[in-house]
Amino acid sequence: MGAPILHQIIASDAMGMLLGDPSGRILDASDSFLALVGYTREDLEQGHINDGALTAPEHGHKDREAAVELRRTGRHHPFEKDLVRKDGTRVPVLVSTSYLGGPEQLCLRFIHNLTERRRSDEAQRRSAELEAERAMLIAELREADQRKDELLTMLAHELRNPLGPIRNATQALRQSGPKGELVERLRDVIDRQTTHMARLIDDLLDVSRITRGKIMLQRDLVELNELVKNIVYDYRNELESSQIEISLSLPDESLWIHGDGTRIAQCAGNLLINAQKFSKKGGRIHIELRADGEMSVLSVEDDGMGIEPELLDRVFLPFTQATQNLDRSGGGLGMGLALVKGLIELHGGTVHAESKGRNQGAIFTLRLPRAPAPTRREEPPLISPAEKRRIVIIEDNADAAESLSLLLSMGGHDVSTAATGPDGIDLVRIERPDVVICDIGLPGGVTGYDVARAIRAWGKKCTPYLIALTGYGRDEDRKRAADAGFDVHLTKPIAPSALELLIAEWTTKIDKQPESGRLG
Repeated sequence: MGAPILHQIIASDAMGMLLGDPSGRILDASDSFLALVGYTREDLEQGHINDGALTAPEHGHKDREAAVELRRTGRHHPFEKDLVRKDGTRVPVLVSTSYLGGPEQLCLRFIHNLTERRRSDEAQRRSAELEAERAMLIAELREADQRKDELLTMLAHELRNPLGPIRNATQALRQSGPKGELVERLRDVIDRQTTHMARLIDDLLDVSRITRGKIMLQRDLVELNELVKNIVYDYRNELESSQIEISLSLPDESLWIHGDGTRIAQCAGNLLINAQKFSKKGGRIHIELRADGEMSVLSVEDDGMGIEPELLDRVFLPFTQATQNLDRSGGGLGMGLALVKGLIELHGGTVHAESKGRNQGAIFTLRLPRAPAPTRREEPPLISPAEKRRIVIIEDNADAAESLSLLLSMGGHDVSTAATGPDGIDLVRIERPDVVICDIGLPGGVTGYDVARAIRAWGKKCTPYLIALTGYGRDEDRKRAADAGFDVHLTKPIAPSALELLIAEWTTKIDKQPESGRLG
């Protein structure tokens, strides 16, 4: 191939090309190559460009290896290197060369700019690094979340344990304690607040569902007049001890909604406590329940410190609080109103705040869809003393065991208790009970699951009704209980009437069978 043709090919500027000799001198180059390295054609013509000088120092060995291969075979394998541009910056390139021979031993070199590919490679490398970092972060978050769940599970279990004896004692007092309207109302307060506490613990156990807005509502027909009266009664002493006057306005008609009564009570209670926090001594709080077409409307109005205009739009956001003094007399975490908003919206309702400004008081208004009044429902049947059953309670909490034993004995049952798994297994073997109520977290290395498996291993010799009564209330806890052989899993604190109903239902079924399934 003649030199004129070579120069024509290079002048076509189809890509970065250069014509050189073994010394590294560049005899000709395409405009694309010159632009790539930042030199002008004048620089080229004056001999200021040398192929070897353009190569980054650390890549010089690549040029030498390629020269050896070129002399041996007439070409070399393409390789990558960095070229140093006239301004000192670098550009990555892919180099391939053909040996043309002739008296001048010319070489035709092709230069491919790899900048975009390097960027792409770098982007992919960085993406891979970010993905690895993301995977590591997710793993750390999952581990932290698991530790949090374990902590909350343990905490919920410990908090639930005292609620069982409280509820059992309340029911025992209801059956055989002192009578009177005041005593009955006080027992109702204890019972309602125990229920509320139990439900709040359930929320604590599953924080991830709360943050994702996946709280499960236990819907039923709820009469708001009675609910609001009970809430006001529950909080009246606390409000009056703060020297705050409270007034209540209720409609003549009953207002029903289809919702979760405990959650609605929680919302109303949060609004009352919020009003109390930001009211001064001698202040007033007015609660009004009324009908507005197809909606039930509950408003809580106070004459306290009010809400600044700039805070009004954010008052229902988590952790939002009005300005407080250093003593934080208002207290709280700023979660109450956010919970109200989330729960009311889950019921298909709305919540709204109004205030004319600082020291002008505030009005919080809940609006909930009304529901038709229910038809009369029969109360669930209770166990009668004549339906006597042998029951074994296996529970390490002495108060829980004693109060539940007392309550069931008052129902006419023959009750025995054990405080550990091994003692419980021995007691079941001796007493031959119809029903076994067993805690899960027992001391001594033998859990409630172990107790259930041991009893079920006896086969037809012993088939009591096994009830797991525990502070562990996750779905996986229920599955473990069923797998171990429990017939039912109950989360503390269980309503005594619900426990009686379970035993009554089992009694009805077992009495229809030829044999009771006791130890033979």
